[in-house]
Amino acid sequence: MNDHLDQQVTDTFRKLNAPHERRAVSRFGIYMAWASLLLLAGVLCFIAIYVNDLDQQSERVRLHQSVTQVEKNIETHLTRTADMLRKASIRLINIPSLQTSYQSVELAATSLMKERREVMEISIVDPNYLVTRHWVNATNNTIVTQQVGDVIESGVLKNAIDDVFRGDNLIVSEPYTLANVPFAFVNIFVPTASSTQLLMARINLTRLINETAELTDNNHYVFFVEKHGEPLIARTHTPDGVNALRYGVPMTIFNHPDFELVGLSYEHTLFNTNNLNLWTFIGLSILLVTALFLLLHYQRKQHGSHQRLSAEYALRVAISESAMAGLRVTDRTGRILFVNETFMRLVDYRADELIGRAMPYPYWDDSVTAMKENILSHPNEPIQQTLEIRVRRKDGTVFDGQMNVSPLLNESKRLIGWVGELYDITEQKRARERMRAAHERFTRVVHSMNSAICVIREQQGRMNLLFANTPYEHLFGRDTQGAERIIDLLNSLPPSIAREGIYDEKSQRWFDARYQVMTWTDDENAIMVIATDITQRRETELALEAQLRRSENTQRLVTMGEMASSLAHELNQPLAAISNYASGAQFMLQAGKLSDEDTVGALEKISKQARRAAAIIKRIRGFAKRSDAQLTPVTADHVVSETMELANLQAAKLRSDIKVNIAPDLPLIMGDAVMLEQLLLNLLKNAMESARSVAGEARISVELDVGVSSETPDVVAFQVIDHGPGITDENKQRLFDAFYSTKSEGMGMGLNICRSIVEVHHGRILVTDTPGGGATFTFTVPIAPHVDSPESQR
Repeated sequence: MNDHLDQQVTDTFRKLNAPHERRAVSRFGIYMAWASLLLLAGVLCFIAIYVNDLDQQSERVRLHQSVTQVEKNIETHLTRTADMLRKASIRLINIPSLQTSYQSVELAATSLMKERREVMEISIVDPNYLVTRHWVNATNNTIVTQQVGDVIESGVLKNAIDDVFRGDNLIVSEPYTLANVPFAFVNIFVPTASSTQLLMARINLTRLINETAELTDNNHYVFFVEKHGEPLIARTHTPDGVNALRYGVPMTIFNHPDFELVGLSYEHTLFNTNNLNLWTFIGLSILLVTALFLLLHYQRKQHGSHQRLSAEYALRVAISESAMAGLRVTDRTGRILFVNETFMRLVDYRADELIGRAMPYPYWDDSVTAMKENILSHPNEPIQQTLEIRVRRKDGTVFDGQMNVSPLLNESKRLIGWVGELYDITEQKRARERMRAAHERFTRVVHSMNSAICVIREQQGRMNLLFANTPYEHLFGRDTQGAERIIDLLNSLPPSIAREGIYDEKSQRWFDARYQVMTWTDDENAIMVIATDITQRRETELALEAQLRRSENTQRLVTMGEMASSLAHELNQPLAAISNYASGAQFMLQAGKLSDEDTVGALEKISKQARRAAAIIKRIRGFAKRSDAQLTPVTADHVVSETMELANLQAAKLRSDIKVNIAPDLPLIMGDAVMLEQLLLNLLKNAMESARSVAGEARISVELDVGVSSETPDVVAFQVIDHGPGITDENKQRLFDAFYSTKSEGMGMGLNICRSIVEVHHGRILVTDTPGGGATFTFTVPIAPHVDSPESQR
């Protein structure tokens, strides 16, 4: 009996490949058809109403299923689009080559919009709602709502942007419409690795709904989005005199109960628009009589088709569940009974070339071993097997296939054959190989970098090391202590100081370091630390700074040496006066002509001249004193007045006049008074010497103008103007370089030190041509934060 049933199953599977095999109906179905005919004969006058009601109920169920299916597909599509945007946002990691990062994001955005045609545009937005980058879908460039440099005005979009920057979470906005545009839109906001920008994609929701309906074969329905029971977009066409079936489901992806996806069906109105008449009644009667005779004819064939129907039903269920797979059915000995169209397309063999074939099959490659043959055809136990094999097509080409072999059981759980599912996994294997190679390349690059890189995470109260490259292991070992020290140092120092480098006492090295929170491979947050060893560079910088301080001090001493004769002349006047007053007092005292009042007057004059000499010496000592820069609020008047005491000495020597113009009510500046005096004195001295070189014996003059800069209101500008020979464009380019001088006896350090002093004060220095001939040197000093009025500081 079992062998007879197995033979029937075998015949049934073989006949499944026949193209036009008419299927019989069951005896039970015939009896039910007879009963239906008898009942329909009594209610034939009511058939139109019954069919119409049945049609409406069926259509309502289909509409319910279709609307639910479209809504789920839209939600899945938006979720996948958001995942693709999230992957693109990872390319915006804060790396030195930021332009490369934007180019990578542009490539990802263009690829995404090419694949997702409903994505209208993708933008990069900063926390100030400013669009810094923008890409438009080439197929939808007629609707462009934003440009680079635009500021987002919509309050709903601003709130979404704030939520993304605050919570660092992906957000899908509520649907909205634009003026004069017959589409509904929705925005997806995705955070990036940078805390100052996010990705924003505008989705054409109307197009997505229509394409989803078409892909799911539901385009015979009308779909649209409603808010508070009202369509977002006014419907432009509705069939006259037709009451549509309506069904709506909430769109949960927008996290708002007021939005629903609504579907309308007009197909149920068939009988309303085409009412049944007498001819329809007569036609139905004729069809019923015809159906009666057909049922009698096929009743005789029904009894022998029960077993075949059971096997056919099982096979159809298997095909419907794996339509993308190539199906192959064999009996217990491994002989092929059935192959579907997908299987024939994969192996490039017709059904008649495969049905009845036993092992070895014509599509097997030589690499299939005898052990695999045994497993593929008749394993010892009826269990499911999954194997990767090489499949050879009829034309000789070979591809990588995956065969899932499952036992085929009858109603009594007895093994009657095997069902194999064949998949072409060539591209998947190539993709895995490419990913493996890319991972290996990335790993080698990371381990070959000069920077120490690690990823750590706090778990159960302690830091765990998730990843560390080779430089990190060489510097800090295989633990998290080095990374924790780097993070503590960065958190303890102001950002301006940390940018110049941090010093790790344990390793006794300087590092250019940073850290940031990232999403690790398990989708959990972790901390990535990057530290570059800059010990040699930092030590060089410190040595240069020390040398600069020594050079500044030397330059001051050189300046004082050049002014020695003038200083000696200036000191000689009070000393000579003291000597004269003392000699005169002594003479008058010896002659007995010195009264008490004359004595007091002489002593007061001697004291005044002594104080004058002491002031000159104090000014020289203060100017020549070596000290580090101490930026404090100081008035420009004070800097100019102190400088002029020494500059006038040089002016007298060079027969020069210095015209000083200081704007009234200048704000305080932030600077080191001694350094600014040295800077200003050096520029005035150079200006007088330059003007003297072309003036001959005539008296010369230079100008000093001080005032708030007209170009940058937050700085005070000092201008030293001379009318000498001027400076060529070639010399201007190298004028501030060390050891470069336009004077035959110059050391080439004066202007280089001037530039260093300006940089210490966070200002600028430049040289321009004076109208009529000569050169104008301008340097700026930032205005001090408001602490007190200039008058109280004087």
